[in-house]
Amino acid sequence: WSVLFGRRCRRRRVVSTIRPSEASELYKEPVDNNLSPDDIEPRFETGLLNLWYPVLPSWALSNQPLGITRLSQNIALWREKDGTVHAIEDRCPHRGARLSLGWNLGDRLACWYHGIEVNGEGKVESVPAIENCSMEGQHTTRAYRVKEVHDAIFLYFGDDAHAESPELEFPEQLAGEEFGHQLCTATWKCNYRYAVDNVMDPMHGAYLHSQSHSMAFGDKTAKCEFATQMPG
Repeated sequence: WSVLFGRRCRRRRVVSTIRPSEASELYKEPVDNNLSPDDIEPRFETGLLNLWYPVLPSWALSNQPLGITRLSQNIALWREKDGTVHAIEDRCPHRGARLSLGWNLGDRLACWYHGIEVNGEGKVESVPAIENCSMEGQHTTRAYRVKEVHDAIFLYFGDDAHAESPELEFPEQLAGEEFGHQLCTATWKCNYRYAVDNVMDPMHGAYLHSQSHSMAFGDKTAKCEFATQMPG
């Protein structure tokens, strides 16, 4: 599981707290109370959908097509000469070959197997091996909405009911001009849920990183607050 950390800081201490009762306002998708554990587990295994995710630091993508796997989805990314980033499913609609192993033709990739050209919208532009091929002009491949901001490439992962992406917005600490800017990357060999649990747990820093991290100087005790909300 790969993770990007974007961090901005300025020389004053900022303390922010969110109560559990307020957290429900951050994500207002209707709740389906009929979901069973068997329905929920696959969603966690592949990652929560209908959200923007950082998938690469900007420096990691050049003109050469690049294949990555994010949220269990194989994705091909590439840049045009003007720097525009495209992202589509890393699978040729003809025989299933990896498009990321093909050639960058600007606004499209050419499959290395038979030369089929698929553009950044997932449409087959050309099938050079066959004249008047019925595949030409067809949207056969999934395309992802892309944003490149703050030195990172973000993709929107939506399901069929939420194909239109919301605007990608950032908190003041990531977008404010008065903050400094640093982007770090790391690859952790674990399920993403363990990684999320780890970075949301500031208390471990004062113990586990006591010899190597500035978090070692933080408080070694904390108060927890819980709230119970009944459905409806």
